[in-house]
Amino acid sequence: MFTFDDIRAIAVQIENNGESAYRRAAARVDDPRLAELFRWMAEEEQRHGRYFAGIKGARLAEAGAEAAQRMGRELLQEMVKDQTFSLDGDDLAAAVDISAALRQSLAFEEDTILFYQFLSDLIDDAVVKEQLAAIITEERRHVTLLAGMLDDGGA
Repeated sequence: MFTFDDIRAIAVQIENNGESAYRRAAARVDDPRLAELFRWMAEEEQRHGRYFAGIKGARLAEAGAEAAQRMGRELLQEMVKDQTFSLDGDDLAAAVDISAALRQSLAFEEDTILFYQFLSDLIDDAVVKEQLAAIITEERRHVTLLAGMLDDGGA
């Protein structure tokens, strides 16, 4: 069985990975608009990581605890180590064009939303659920922004 602390540590790691990848990409791209977008995304990921790191004393929902026990740590770790969760700053910066970089970022953000929705179902703390819902809303805003940029041809 895994604990809320296990889940929180994974969420912090996801956000830290995203922040680091976006910062590396921002430093390596030539397009100043894309560099600015990546810096902004890095700041968002950093803020989310601080939020998760600061959560103390949350409990898993009773049903969530049972589900977590069935799932076990190995399955959760498989979800996080999946390639779509590991946004690579070098790959992001080396993307052939802006559209490719935007698609990579979009996939990362969508996977993050799925994980946080899963996490929300396991939480039995109304305040934490509300704060997590706010982060999911922000992640959806990222998806909308990135998708809009893709629709505009990467502009």
